[in-house]
Amino acid sequence: MAKKDKSRQGDLFYPWATLYSIESNIHSSGSRRGTKRVGRPSNPMTRRQTSTSITDDESRIWDEVVYTLKRKMHPAKVQKNQVLGFALRLLARRIEEVKDEPFRTWEEIAALVFDELDEE
Repeated sequence: MAKKDKSRQGDLFYPWATLYSIESNIHSSGSRRGTKRVGRPSNPMTRRQTSTSITDDESRIWDEVVYTLKRKMHPAKVQKNQVLGFALRLLARRIEEVKDEPFRTWEEIAALVFDELDEE
């Protein structure tokens, strides 16, 4: 799992989040005007195309999160793959926190992951 990096002027930051910002045109990638090439710019993050099936409810949730982030981060671009990557990192951290707890079903892991959030 990606760790926080303290090397940037003593501040904590997440390198993957910085790459998302570059991808969303929030931060420049450091390229110079004279070195730009004609055509579609290369993506700063290598991505692998995958396919999955989700329910209508999961699709609605995903679309709502993307829409909310687009409104909040305008004029930055927000892509579904960025939201998925962010959600996966968040879930990985939560599972790491509860990995020593006993669970064998989705209901049990949901209780461990969401109950603490519901108490806040």
